Amino acid sequence: MVQNSINWKKLKRSLILFVVFTSFIILTFAVSWKYFEKQAEQDVTNTNPKYFPIVVITSDKSEVVLMEDLEKYKQNNPSFSFLIPNGKVELINAQLIEDQKRRGGKGIPKVVTETIADGKQLIEFEIMGDGFFLSKYEARDKEIKPLMFKLSGVGFVFFPCGITFLVGFVGYFLLRFILWFVKRRQNVELV
Repeated sequence: MVQNSINWKKLKRSLILFVVFTSFIILTFAVSWKYFEKQAEQDVTNTNPKYFPIVVITSDKSEVVLMEDLEKYKQNNPSFSFLIPNGKVELINAQLIEDQKRRGGKGIPKVVTETIADGKQLIEFEIMGDGFFLSKYEARDKEIKPLMFKLSGVGFVFFPCGITFLVGFVGYFLLRFILWFVKRRQNVELV
C-alpha cells in the first residue's frame, strides 16, 4: 500500500512540473511575440516615408496610394479626401478589397478609424496576407501626418518560435539536470 502512495506522489510532482514547464513555454512565446512585434514598428512622425500607404476617398471609390505617389494622385483627383465618412467604414473596407484585387495585390486590407476632433481622424490601415503591414496616421480633409509604420514578413513567426524553442531546449535540460541532482542527492543521503 505504501508503494502506491509513493507512485502517486511522483505522478503528482511530475504533473505539476509538466504544467509549470508548459506554462513557462507559453509565456515565453507570448512575451517574445510581443517583443518582436514591437521591434517591427517604425516611428515615422518626423519623416516622409516613400512606401507609406494611405487610404484616399473620392466621390465614387476608395483606394490605397503610396506616399511617393500622393502628389501626382492629388493633381489627377482634386476632389479627394483623407477622411473616412462616419458610418462608411464597412463600405470603404469593401472598396479597398476590390481595389486590392484590381491591382493584383495579395492580402486583405482593412481600415479602422477614430475621431480625434472635429475634422480630424486617427486612421490605422492594415493589410494581412503573406505578411502584415500597418500604417497609422492622423488625417484631415486634405492633409495627413504619418505616425507609425509596421512591416512583418512571413518569416516573422520564426523569431518568437525560435526563441521559444531555445528557451524550452535550455529549460528542459536544466530541469533534467536539477532532477538528476536532487535524485542523486537523495540516493547519497539514503546510503
